[in-house]
Amino acid sequence: METKAVLNAVPPYGHVITSEKWRNSSLIQGLKGGGVRILFEEELAVADFQLPNKSCILYVSECDVIAGNGYKRKLVRYRNSSSSSFQELVLLENTRLSEQYFAAVQKFVVLDLGLTLLPVGGQTEASLLITQMIRVQIGRRLRRDPDRSPPISDLFSTLCGLMLILQTFSDGLQVHREGRENPFRRRTSSRLLDPLVLALVQHVPGVGRVKALALLEQFSSIQQLCNAAPAELEPIVGQAAAQQIHSFFHKPTAAGT
Repeated sequence: METKAVLNAVPPYGHVITSEKWRNSSLIQGLKGGGVRILFEEELAVADFQLPNKSCILYVSECDVIAGNGYKRKLVRYRNSSSSSFQELVLLENTRLSEQYFAAVQKFVVLDLGLTLLPVGGQTEASLLITQMIRVQIGRRLRRDPDRSPPISDLFSTLCGLMLILQTFSDGLQVHREGRENPFRRRTSSRLLDPLVLALVQHVPGVGRVKALALLEQFSSIQQLCNAAPAELEPIVGQAAAQQIHSFFHKPTAAGT
């Protein structure tokens, strides 16, 4: 569904406001395939997308990075023009052609501008990420209303999708990480992943924000948390929650199970 959007408005749940220039892109087709409804806006300032969770996204393509420093001016305008009520995200294409520039772009975006950077392999991967972000927001809304809570299988599917995407990001970043003596290392990793990881972990039954933070302090990746045994989880969240977490991550997903 395509509708005329209102400038600077927060889209309804399940929708995304996007710049008109993306209308015929593979990214938009991917969002539509994921069930996201598109609201096109001709005057969306510098941002390319606005999400229901009050996040805005600027997409920096492989061509933008290779072409020179023009992307830096665009990023500065993005930071300066975005509303203070929106969380500013940057999706950066990290491909075989642009990977040599990744470390420099990452430093500029995260350390110099203070923005959150999420690397993607291309528009298809970007559409999957945005779709999962919107699904997580819907799940959190339904979770606040017990009468409308989604089935556990739906939440598990969403969690698995996010887990795979985030793990891909983590693996890609590993190549570009500097030595342990770098004082910015922990801060950079935190800014890159924490918002999505926190939202993800809090979808596990019996886990709220406090327990999610405690778990993420102990387990450095979603993969480690997924593979943790109940005995490893129990000292952090207690016996009951440990069993719930382990059962949730190992719930069979095959049809009829």
